[in-house]
Amino acid sequence: MDSPRFDLDKKTGWRNSHNSSFNSNKSTGSGSGSASSNSASMDEDEFQSERIIQSLTSKYTECEEGSDLLEKTLEHLRENIKAGICLICIEDVGRNEAVWSCETCYCILHLVCIQRWARDSMDNIKEKAADRGWNLPIIYCCPKCRKEYPEAQFPDKYRCYCGKVTNPKSDPWNAPHSCGETCGKPLKPECGHHCLLLCHSGPCPPCPKQVTNTCYCSKSTPKTLRCFSKTWSCGKPCSKPLLCQFHKCPDTCHPGVCSPCEVPVTLTCKCSNPTQIITTCWKLTSQEDPKFILSCGKQCGKPLDCGVHSCSQPCHENQCSTCERTCPCGKAKAPCSGDIEVGKPCEDTCDKLLDCENHSCTQKCHLGSCGSCLQHVTKKCKCGQYEKEVLCSKEFVCATKCKILRDCKIHPCNKKCCSGDCPPCRNVCGKTLSCKNHKCESICHSGPCYPCPVTAQVKCRCGETVRSVPCGSEKRCKPPDCSLLCARPTKCDHSKIQNHRCHFGDCPKCRIPCGKTLPCRHQCPAVCHTTKVKGEVSKPCPKCVQFVEPKCRLHREVKVLCHAVDQRCTQICGKILSCGEHACSKPCHEELTSQDCGECTESCSKPRLPGCNHQCELGCHTGPCQQCSLVAKVACHCEQEVMFVQCYKQGRLSEYEKSCKNQCPKKLSCGHRCLTLCHSGPCPELEKCRRKVKLTCKCKHVKKDVECFLQDDEQNKIIECQPGLCSIPKAVKDTPSGGGAKKRTRKKKVSEGDAGKDDDDPDGTSANNIKTDNDLQAGVKKGSIFSSNLKAILIIAASAFVTATVLKFYGSSIIPDEYRHSYGSGAS
Repeated sequence: MDSPRFDLDKKTGWRNSHNSSFNSNKSTGSGSGSASSNSASMDEDEFQSERIIQSLTSKYTECEEGSDLLEKTLEHLRENIKAGICLICIEDVGRNEAVWSCETCYCILHLVCIQRWARDSMDNIKEKAADRGWNLPIIYCCPKCRKEYPEAQFPDKYRCYCGKVTNPKSDPWNAPHSCGETCGKPLKPECGHHCLLLCHSGPCPPCPKQVTNTCYCSKSTPKTLRCFSKTWSCGKPCSKPLLCQFHKCPDTCHPGVCSPCEVPVTLTCKCSNPTQIITTCWKLTSQEDPKFILSCGKQCGKPLDCGVHSCSQPCHENQCSTCERTCPCGKAKAPCSGDIEVGKPCEDTCDKLLDCENHSCTQKCHLGSCGSCLQHVTKKCKCGQYEKEVLCSKEFVCATKCKILRDCKIHPCNKKCCSGDCPPCRNVCGKTLSCKNHKCESICHSGPCYPCPVTAQVKCRCGETVRSVPCGSEKRCKPPDCSLLCARPTKCDHSKIQNHRCHFGDCPKCRIPCGKTLPCRHQCPAVCHTTKVKGEVSKPCPKCVQFVEPKCRLHREVKVLCHAVDQRCTQICGKILSCGEHACSKPCHEELTSQDCGECTESCSKPRLPGCNHQCELGCHTGPCQQCSLVAKVACHCEQEVMFVQCYKQGRLSEYEKSCKNQCPKKLSCGHRCLTLCHSGPCPELEKCRRKVKLTCKCKHVKKDVECFLQDDEQNKIIECQPGLCSIPKAVKDTPSGGGAKKRTRKKKVSEGDAGKDDDDPDGTSANNIKTDNDLQAGVKKGSIFSSNLKAILIIAASAFVTATVLKFYGSSIIPDEYRHSYGSGAS
């Protein structure tokens, strides 16, 4: 991942390599469409930010207990999820750049910037410690909150917020610089639970878990509370025994150890003026200070054993000491007898140690101070360059000024006779800060200056909404979103346009109706089209589009536009013509001339005869219409063929003229086709169907052809099983095995003599019987063949009779052309 590179400029401080690109983008970003594009991108960024925040807090909101504890964390996330500003280089922090976050204030800085910052801070401390020989802790501070970090916590790698992943990849669905995994940091106050949010910036929310815990005094019923606030007070007196073991704690249920016993105890001191001393119980029974001194603090004042002096010690409990008197030098001591003056010097030398702590006083024992040392000694100055014999009580200081640079490495010490321990530089730094607006007011120092502590205010267009940003970044920061309505004067003739929020740039176009009075005394309904800006021309009001009554006397009910009321009427005249049926179709001419509308030129609109769909060939006329001579299509009775006749005759065709002369295709009730030629209505039932139908008996031995109309009446009477025929058993038929073909029975060959014999019938009687049966079956077969031939002859004769009858009644026109030759000339 590429990080921004920095160069150190002696005059301007830190200089970022991508300043030029930022300035170029800033210069090219101003244009006519910048406002709309910026607003659209801002909406998309806000929508994306909300989606990222929802994904971050998804696991936290699954716990129903903790959804109301996210407010402060969500506010911090909304502020930091957008591009922030690095306080060191005063540049935007991109989501693809390596960053470092403070553990206390959670500010986000470029990783390169904080590394440079930490190195300079630690190098400065190491250099100072080496120059002065001190053992200083090597630390660096956060530029914002001054949180101290040891050298072991140098920001050498780019890590996510939770510290689990090194060099996290940028994901548009996660928060910037987040690994997307669960945070897992121990919650504060420490309760043993861990953060459930996804890797995030800012502090972790309080623990949402619920635990059951008693109050501080453990006397009330346990309650179920949130884990971060599981300790609670019942509000009752604590009543725990205090350290004095005599009294109980009177405080309300509280955490920690009970406070010392504050019960007042009255005692009397033992000085010359006994005084009652009120103290607390814990002072008498305290184990930390068991030797309690009963004293009023005044001078004791009891008479000593000499009887002349009194005790000058503070009030005390023990017996006063023996009164003794010493000389000023302290060498001669004697018990007080009451006749020796107090403080009388002795005859010995004083020998008290002087203030120089090297020599003793050579005077005789005396009252008062010994004074300064008057002996001469050879001393070196502090800087060590010169030596001189001076009084022991005086310090030897040369006039040479120190030229060593102070810790700022800029200003010299200039202190006379400096010992090398140059004081820190107290001059003001005065360098121009990175904001380019202020100078450093700190004491002169080495390395880069701290960020500008001044905050600038970025205001909205109206100035009511203010946002505080670091100094120097107000030109690059997004202005705050103002919720107030825009109050700028309008550019049109209206005193106020449609409501819209405070904004930069031009106001939107006025959408209020114009409202000016037109020459027709109506108000202009168009959107505002006037302007008060110099150099712009107001558009005239459009034509009036109100609907009013026309001036035409014939069409009062038709409304016209107000601006077209003086124009010619565009409606159809609509007057009834002389024919009395049609109206005038000319444009309205009532205002032009008063002459008649003229003759009717419309076509005839009188109703036609039933079935006629043709238009009358005559124009509009009086009297009845002429007969329609056009050809019309008419279907026959059976609707199988179409005939062409004159239109006026289609309703007058007779039954015979409307027939197609073909056999009727309809089916009778018995299922056979009607034999009558094309006709109207249902098929006639007078002619009974004489089609032949084959009937059989139940055993299928007797068969007979019967006319169709006799089928239902004669079925049970005519077709009956005949005793002579139906008693003969049928020939045995073998059932086909697979293909349906009959199996032929293979007879065994026998000789002529053995043909009629059998093993069971040696006489041949059964053979004769079989022969008789075979002859009988042969006769029956011959009779059935004759019967079937006779039936065929009868059917042919009946058909010829029916055909002759039909031809006689209808003629040969019903016979199709392809079959007419088979009937010959006699058919006609």
